[in-house]
Formats: sequence, structure tokens, C-alpha cells
Amino acid sequence: MASKRRNMFHKNKTQETTEKVLTSDEQDVYKKLEQGFDKIIPMALNLPENTTGSTNMTSRVKTFYFGKEPVTDQKFQQLTDVFTDSLFLHPAVDSLRLHLGVGFFYYFDYLGEWSHADRLHSRRAAKGPAHGDEAIYLFDDKRSFPALRGDDLIMSVKLVKLWTNFAKYGNPIPKNEIWDWGNWNDHRRYMHFGKDGFCLKRNLLSQRNEFWTNMTELYPSVLYDP
Repeated sequence: MASKRRNMFHKNKTQETTEKVLTSDEQDVYKKLEQGFDKIIPMALNLPENTTGSTNMTSRVKTFYFGKEPVTDQKFQQLTDVFTDSLFLHPAVDSLRLHLGVGFFYYFDYLGEWSHADRLHSRRAAKGPAHGDEAIYLFDDKRSFPALRGDDLIMSVKLVKLWTNFAKYGNPIPKNEIWDWGNWNDHRRYMHFGKDGFCLKRNLLSQRNEFWTNMTELYPSVLYDP
């Protein structure tokens, strides 16, 4: 059973580089999205329909992420960024701003041999990992993925160490270590997990986060009214 599952995943990875032609259904999705952007995006982002604020905000979203270009499959990454930033990035940063305690922020940008994208799609369309991919390296889920190996196994060992350190000491990197993760609210510092390993950086995706900060200030009733 394990060998069959492994073959299935390798087939998907091959399609990642060889299959480029969109199906008719996929072409239809992008066509409908481009034609109905002003209606589809507010619903997707849970914004109130048919209000001036929602219409203006949607227009700003399209300009910021797509400029004057149509929404096609060539803009898949930008479309992904819309949802990443509005539903995950900005809410996470804003919640840390309101949090009184220490916040250890991280950005998981590691795409290994396996991804949840392999389970949901026929090929990988995004440049980076799928939502929840870090769980592959934290939990031994043999039902969904084959055993980790190589760089993926190294990533797993390091991640598990950080997570268990936090559970035991309240800090992913104990104070007796020579370096410090740091509190996000003090220096806007975060840990970047990528192909080149772990690296401390500052101001995660600052322009994109600033855009949504401005949206919350310009249209608070659109984003926060029930």
C-alpha cells in the first residue's frame, strides 16, 4: 500500500513540470473570476455585498495585486496572495499587535518533496508550500504521506525541536542558546523557514501587510461589521 501511495505522489510531482495546459473547467473558472471579480471577491473575503465601501475596497484589491492586467492562470500567485494576506498574514500580524505577551512569529516557506497541494490538485500551481504544510514535518502522518527523507527529515527534526522547546520552556530557543528568536512586537522580527534553512528576518511582507492595514483604517465597517 505504501509503494502505491508513493507512486501516486511521484506522478503528481511529474505533472508539476510537464502539464501546462489548463482544462476547459479551469479556463472557465478564470474567465468567470475576471468577469465577476467585483462580485466574487467580496463573497470570498466575507465582505458585505452591494455596498460602496465593499466596491471601493475590491477595486483597490484588484489594482494592488493585478494592476491593469486581467485575472488569468498567469496570475495564480497574485490571486493566492490576495487570500494569504487578507485571511492569514494581516490577521496574524494584527493579533500579535494586540497581544500583551511575547509572540514568536514565523513564516514557513519550505516546499519539500510532499505537499498538501499534491492531495488536492493534479499539479502544484503555487510557488511555495500549501496552507498547513508545516504539519507534515511536525506529525508522523503515514496515512497521508510517505516517510520523510533527506532535507525534509532534517527540517522535521529542527521544527519538532523548536515546537517542543516552546512547550517546555515557553521559548522556541532557550535563553542559554547563543541566538534569540525575539518578540515580534519589539523588533518585527520573525523566523523564516526556507530551502536555505532557518533565518531571522524583519518586517514580513511589509508592503502587502501595510496595504491591508490601510484597508482596515479606510473601511473598518466593511471588514469588521457583523
